[in-house]
Amino acid sequence: MPPRTVDECPCDPRAHILPMSQGNRAAASSAPSIGELEAKYPLYCKALRLLIQEGRTLAEIQRTVCWGRLEQLHICLPGRYKSPDYLHTVLQRSPV
Repeated sequence: MPPRTVDECPCDPRAHILPMSQGNRAAASSAPSIGELEAKYPLYCKALRLLIQEGRTLAEIQRTVCWGRLEQLHICLPGRYKSPDYLHTVLQRSPV
């Protein structure tokens, strides 16, 4: 299966950029499976790109659901998924 690009995901990426408030922490505790995370990887990347384009600080971005999901993927499958810090740096440098 060829890798999908960020723009191929039909879902709304804004659904994955919620801050990790108390209510969201409870939802995050019932963590999705690795398969679910992998399926939504392009969506998380797109959400990260939108946050960067909005001018959010790194600290603000690190408190979002998409950051946590990208972090989980990197921890579980570091050979396949880059760290969110690396993705943040690459997306920040790339032209809009």
